[in-house]
Amino acid sequence: MTAVRPNAILVVDDDEEQIMLLRLLLKRGGFPVNVADSADAAMIAVERERPAVVVCDLNLPGASGASLCTRIRERFPENPPEVVLISASPEQLAEVGHFFTCSKAEIPVKLVPHLKMLLGEG
Repeated sequence: MTAVRPNAILVVDDDEEQIMLLRLLLKRGGFPVNVADSADAAMIAVERERPAVVVCDLNLPGASGASLCTRIRERFPENPPEVVLISASPEQLAEVGHFFTCSKAEIPVKLVPHLKMLLGEG
């Protein structure tokens, strides 16, 4: 059975250090956080947990974050999770037009307020 977690955040990144930083930042912001280190693991987590938001690195091994998020939206067309794509490269983010984006340098300032707004907490 799928457990819907209305304020849960799924962080998808293959960089352990980035995962630790995001987990700490989001938990301080009051969000329950799960993590996945690949597109395949993220799809399993989304199926199982149904997070409210997926925060996904644009560059994942085997699949881009944008293609993963498109797959998630196709799988859950009625009620897809919100998507935030992150990348160390603002230039790469500029090429992704249909998702909210945040450079890794902007995460401490931009990410938590955006998530609170998405989830009606801010």
